[in-house]
Amino acid sequence: DLLKASDFILAAERYDYQGIEPFTCVIVDCPGAEINSYELVWDGARSHFKKLDKGSNIWSSSLLYSQEVRKDREERFRRFKSQKELTAENLLNFHASKGSEKNEGLIIDRGFLKTRSITQVLHLDGKLTMYYQDLLEEGPPHLLSFT
Repeated sequence: DLLKASDFILAAERYDYQGIEPFTCVIVDCPGAEINSYELVWDGARSHFKKLDKGSNIWSSSLLYSQEVRKDREERFRRFKSQKELTAENLLNFHASKGSEKNEGLIIDRGFLKTRSITQVLHLDGKLTMYYQDLLEEGPPHLLSFT
């Protein structure tokens, strides 16, 4: 419904989310050279919609991870950003980290619950490129380009 709306922002703010499971949605709007990002969170009782500041963010599922684990991931991402240049390759490597502890890395494998894929979308020089790596099947990553 929201993707079909002529004004996404207005539709997201007015939508009736009752009966829908809680979710977080990150929306990136690229009208021309300008990029605007928004976060839409439905917590099961209220929707929260905000424009994001320019920069980089990290999200972790509130249904899968405790507040402590989410805060730990945010801190690790903050340290990563202070130590490394934020290139597409460095961000992919960060996202693909497995870690040695159960919840330490970003790739999870709890038997019944596994990270399915890594997806990265780049918007450079008016061109969109999407990287998709299926983690459950062997094979090379897929690269798709859009103009």
